[in-house]
Amino acid sequence: MNHILTLLIFIPVLFGILLLLLPASVRNSYKYIALAATLIQLVLSGWLYFNFKTGTSFSGINHESQYQFSEKASWISLNL
Repeated sequence: MNHILTLLIFIPVLFGILLLLLPASVRNSYKYIALAATLIQLVLSGWLYFNFKTGTSFSGINHESQYQFSEKASWISLNL
């Protein structure tokens, strides 16, 4: 699960777009789709919580390598 934080951010966005694209004839299923998105986020958050390492060796963050569940991506790359 390298991209769990990205999933937690974009699952509501993706399900929101899905709800916007669905026709009005399936309006009764909107709440179930929203519930599915919420349950997926709950499971991912629970996994994140229970796999978070704690203890005396993990106290404090002095270097970037000590962050847990971090993602590093270059956003803007200019070759000047």
